[in-house]
Amino acid sequence: MIERVVRALVPAGQRHRYDALADSLRALRYHGNAVECAVCGGRFSRFLPQGRPVRPYARCPRCGTLERHRQLWRYLRERTELFSRPTRLLHFAPEAALERAFRAVRTIDYVTVDYLAPGVNVRLDITALPFADGRFDAIICSHVLEHIPDDRAA
Repeated sequence: MIERVVRALVPAGQRHRYDALADSLRALRYHGNAVECAVCGGRFSRFLPQGRPVRPYARCPRCGTLERHRQLWRYLRERTELFSRPTRLLHFAPEAALERAFRAVRTIDYVTVDYLAPGVNVRLDITALPFADGRFDAIICSHVLEHIPDDRAA
């Protein structure tokens, strides 16, 4: 419901400014203890439906992460040193919810990259990276390569 109101009243290019308010209102509506988001730490009565076909418990009411985002976050927290030591992280086509979460981690030097999307640190083609070898300690590239004609070059 909140999303429909925002879409109806706010121009598409300005909607990101209202995301935090919408997220907070949605989080209040679904407050509970049945599920916990690994990314934002929120506890809710349930996760929200998302996708086509609809997955009934897919999206966090507060931060908007999907199952794959929460699983990635959990994996990085439990199985890597990404959050425990200074890390240079390169993130291709960053998902908004993950970008907010990574930027909040003080030990991470976080660089976002995309070919078309506005608001990233660097706009470039993934097949022609200007970074020196060893510049980053970790790279996240999820749901990207299937869109690249020459994925081997990427």
